Amino acid sequence: MKKIITIIITLTIFFSTINISFAERTYNEWYIEQLLDLNIWIEEYDLTLAHITQIYFSDVNTQNLFEEFKRTSYLLNEEIIKSYREWKFDYYQVNWIISNQKKFIYHINRLFYYISIKEQNSNYIETDDFILKHYNVSRTYYKRIQALVNKNY
Repeated sequence: MKKIITIIITLTIFFSTINISFAERTYNEWYIEQLLDLNIWIEEYDLTLAHITQIYFSDVNTQNLFEEFKRTSYLLNEEIIKSYREWKFDYYQVNWIISNQKKFIYHINRLFYYISIKEQNSNYIETDDFILKHYNVSRTYYKRIQALVNKNY
């Protein structure tokens, strides 16, 4: 019992001195929040979970196109997160953006998957249909994201 009381007293003293040192810092945000990155909410984690899966192509032009899609997707995510942190979106707008962004990434992944299949076996006509379908659907979701990001309330 004495050990427990000693530990509690030691922890209390420790945390009370830490609070003083945090209060003395002159950051824009609390120091502990910066350490724990508490200004990131669950929506940002949802947004960063959806990413384009790495695929390698033998055709250099296709590989460059793929890398450009990855880079653009990353920049789009960063811009959405930046605007989200600046409170430019409300809660519903953020959820719609995340939902559409995940679907956009899904269809981009499928698009490049079927392009890689086409690259390996170029004589399958069904592959062309799948490529066209996922290309059109991904464009639709991208336009939705654009509309949601540019929407002013």
